[in-house]
Amino acid sequence: MAGSGLSPTVLLLALQIGTRLFTFIINQASIRWSDPSIYGAAHIHLELLLSVVLFLSREGIRGASLRRQSSKGSTDEDKTNVASNNLSLLPIPLGIALASIALPLFLRTSTDLASQPYFTEVIYLYLASSLLELAAEPLYLHALSPQGGRDISLRVRAEALAAIAKGVVTLLGLVSLDEKAGLLAFGLGQLAYGSTALATFWLSYIGRIGLRPTFALYILQHSHTKSEASSSSSSSETSRLALSLTVQSFFKHLLTEADKVAVSRLASLEDQGGYALGTNYASLPLRLLFQPLEESSRFQFSKDLGGAGTGEHQGEEAEVEETVTPEIQNTTKKIATASSRARKTSSYNLLHALLHLHSFLGLFLLAFLPPLSSPFILLLSGPQWLATSAPRTLAAYAVFLPVLGWSGILEGFLQSTAGRDQLRRYNGVILGSSATFGASLWGLTRVVSTEEALVLASAAAMAVRAAYGWRHAREEAFFPQLSLGGLRPSLPTLCALGFAAIVTRATSVATADVASGGMKGLASYAGLVGTAVTTGVGCLGVVYLFDRRSLTQALSALNAQRAR
Repeated sequence: MAGSGLSPTVLLLALQIGTRLFTFIINQASIRWSDPSIYGAAHIHLELLLSVVLFLSREGIRGASLRRQSSKGSTDEDKTNVASNNLSLLPIPLGIALASIALPLFLRTSTDLASQPYFTEVIYLYLASSLLELAAEPLYLHALSPQGGRDISLRVRAEALAAIAKGVVTLLGLVSLDEKAGLLAFGLGQLAYGSTALATFWLSYIGRIGLRPTFALYILQHSHTKSEASSSSSSSETSRLALSLTVQSFFKHLLTEADKVAVSRLASLEDQGGYALGTNYASLPLRLLFQPLEESSRFQFSKDLGGAGTGEHQGEEAEVEETVTPEIQNTTKKIATASSRARKTSSYNLLHALLHLHSFLGLFLLAFLPPLSSPFILLLSGPQWLATSAPRTLAAYAVFLPVLGWSGILEGFLQSTAGRDQLRRYNGVILGSSATFGASLWGLTRVVSTEEALVLASAAAMAVRAAYGWRHAREEAFFPQLSLGGLRPSLPTLCALGFAAIVTRATSVATADVASGGMKGLASYAGLVGTAVTTGVGCLGVVYLFDRRSLTQALSALNAQRAR
């Protein structure tokens, strides 16, 4: 990355963790000021509307653009720049079209929210925020391109400032506005997010390249090279890849948001608020660790292996072979082979390290999160949330998060390395995972609560996608050395975590009979928290004794990106 000695992973982790911790404090104050039903409306219904527009408008374009920018040895830099610029403009009209379609559908189907004050105005605020975010997309993609210096820090800075602005504006709105206008506070906060993100990108680019060149990035361009046929073919290839990824994003989004759709239909607004709160807390590891790791690793996989599934590198080598002598060909092949081997080794080390670290994190969550969910909710959100579905939702996420971590890494690897045919096959896998979600939900609702069933069914669906990503990494990407045995913790660590899980759950059952709300309730959980801390420290000690070497190697693989 230009202009920084930090690797993308280290940069994303450091800045996002700092920002998330700050916004977490602000959001905690907002939660204590929020009514559960208002919180549910904002974080289930309105977040669903926002994600539909943003995800479907830009996800496929981002993937195709990143793959194109990561192609090695381009013989025509001008056509690459032109195609990338034009591709980066697509999310804006796509977003406008999706917003126009989503608005009447959402108003028609959200009859249970129509009685909420300012409901229609808040919908417009959320849609306006989504379009403001999409207006920054050309600058976002340009910043990640070679011409933009692969500047990941700009995106991190924009999201950090936007998150802070959203938290502050939402809190001020909840405090200053009438209690009935709570939903309006969330709408104003979301508008502040989109405005701040766009302003950060624009101010940075104007300061870096000037006003007119920044405007020029929003204008369709034409290639000035002589190889018009080659340029057209290359652009068509990228467009087809973007279409494949967008179609895949559509199916993926249906599954990802299926739980929100289901809970909005099956639960009361208050329980929707509890589900949203439990999901919000459970997603802290996602936002702090999983998302930045997944995004930076996807960037690295595309850079190292982005042409593996499309034949781009082979075509470039053929072009070179036609114009050089046999001696130079042999030397070039040796260099290319060594370089390809080094890139492949680097990608394997990164993939192995991420999956190994996710295994440890996931098992610790599985051992300690379920019994600690109630005191966690009581301490951070107050007693009014303890009677909602928040504690049991948070507990169920102990199963979902480990599966999600593996699925995100393996899916990112697949999308960064697979060709169009492989991506089309993966669309079928996503449909299969949707069927898994439906079947699992149907069965689980008969034995657990609706909120728990939604989370566990999502975990089952994610497991299907993770299994296919694992197959791709082992077989189609030629990493047969990947093995589950090499990724799991040592046997002593597994035994220690199992013992800790049993002891903390037994203590939790005994505590549940006497726990109540308020400060008295917190005091009644002291024994449970003490047990969890004691066993947790013991588990860390076992990890240090038996897994220190493997974890050190995994962290070294992540830090190795710094030198690249």
